[in-house]
Amino acid sequence: MKADVLPLTGYNALNIKQAGYSKLAAGNESHKRELARKMHRCFVQTDAGKEVLEILKAWTLTRPVSPPGCQNGYPFFREGQNDIVRSILEAIEDAENE
Repeated sequence: MKADVLPLTGYNALNIKQAGYSKLAAGNESHKRELARKMHRCFVQTDAGKEVLEILKAWTLTRPVSPPGCQNGYPFFREGQNDIVRSILEAIEDAENE
């Protein structure tokens, strides 16, 4: 029997509303809200967290994904780094809008 592979990536993967995901979706919203609150506490409510988040953004989102002369595959690696930081930012925004 072949196992189903679910195309889930990043923080938004916790927002499962598609057909076939109903088993995973059960309890998912509360998990997503709790994760968002933890991200908010970590990166917004402490000076150290604010500083770390600014460093992460500088290391990732402000740098080019595909600089001239980069190796094959490097843009995918860089985009993965960016996705982590964007996921943190999305979680923080969700917690602030809760």
